[in-house]
Amino acid sequence: MAIKDLITNDTKVLKLSDQLYKPEYLAKKIGIDKDVCECWNNWYLYDGKWYFFKNFTCEKYTSSDVKFLNELIGEFLGNYLNVDTIHYEVASLNDEYGLASESFIKPHNKYLFFKDIGLFNNCVNLDNLKEIRRKCKNNENYKELVSDILKLTAIDLYMGQADRSIGNFQFRKDKNGFHLAPIYDFEESFNDVYKSHYSSNLLGLNLDKLKDYPELKTMVNELLTVDVNKMLEQIEDERKILIPSKRKAHYKDFIEERKLLLK
Repeated sequence: MAIKDLITNDTKVLKLSDQLYKPEYLAKKIGIDKDVCECWNNWYLYDGKWYFFKNFTCEKYTSSDVKFLNELIGEFLGNYLNVDTIHYEVASLNDEYGLASESFIKPHNKYLFFKDIGLFNNCVNLDNLKEIRRKCKNNENYKELVSDILKLTAIDLYMGQADRSIGNFQFRKDKNGFHLAPIYDFEESFNDVYKSHYSSNLLGLNLDKLKDYPELKTMVNELLTVDVNKMLEQIEDERKILIPSKRKAHYKDFIEERKLLLK
């Protein structure tokens, strides 16, 4: 199924113009690293603001419309847990539909990836949290950051996120301390192939260890109480899109199995 099948006459669509910019120009205008722009240069100027456009390719296990919906569900859950999350707009480029998100880069802030702050991939015993503690301004800042990290982890666990790699979340540093940047990238979720697997690069956490972290477990349980039908209906209403009954059934069945796995 294609994304265009979800679009209705009432859907608000940002129509982007096909103009790509050089990495050097993007880095200066948006305020992000030139090397990042060389890998992800699909930024577009719309109404005086910079937007990153995701046009979802259909792969073996996840169709483009499901990836599209997964991102919208991820935003919904981020708002539900009150963690800073990017906002997606339905967008099109050359008659191809996808999602666009406005740049979250703030002046006088520094944005850092996992590797930029000396964290360990596949750490054990929460070693990364010890390193993060050293980066934070004070204990209050540390507690705030850890809470947001746990919220991101809870959302990924709920969705069966299969691609929370070290390159698809960031940290933000400002005069008030160290923070999690707005979260994004939920497209590789709700996939039956990966439904029993989850490993957090940041926390060194596997599914079988969930019971050892009561605060995280509480967040996961809170998400599991969300009425899936109402969530999808709200997304439909807010975005003015039409989610087919086949897709609704998929999400409902997946979450029912998730409840058993994460109990």
